[in-house]
Amino acid sequence: MSVQRIRAPSRVSSRRLPAGAPAGPVHPDRALELAQEAVRLAARSHQVELDYSPESLLAVDEIVESLRGASLAEPPAAALLCLGCYAGEVLARRLGGSWVSIEDSSMAGLGVAPLVLSMGPGASLNPIGKVHKCFEHGEGDSVFALYHAVAHMPPFGG
Repeated sequence: MSVQRIRAPSRVSSRRLPAGAPAGPVHPDRALELAQEAVRLAARSHQVELDYSPESLLAVDEIVESLRGASLAEPPAAALLCLGCYAGEVLARRLGGSWVSIEDSSMAGLGVAPLVLSMGPGASLNPIGKVHKCFEHGEGDSVFALYHAVAHMPPFGG
């Protein structure tokens, strides 16, 4: 995947937020659906193709940065949720893991994301929370950097 400079949407409105955004609880079986909505959001609003490669997480970081730079009345929670599910799908496909409710994970009570990736007994990752941190703090909380940190940890490759 070639990463190109992400074009910030000229005007972010509610119609640009993912149509699949949840109104209620988000269950693990919806993570892929929400990730696919992030792929559509990236193509439609940012002219970027997300292909589930680790390199595509650079584009996710840039999309989140473009949302940070937009004049928004409040954080785009639905878009961030979908982008977090996309990041989690990349991690799960490349490194293993499965979506679980945060309450059924080793992170129970520690975060506000409804879903996390279970990477094995006692090991969970919060890609949705990471996308929110990237939105709040900028590139210092890169989703791409999270992938590489995990990919180089035992038993995943380090």
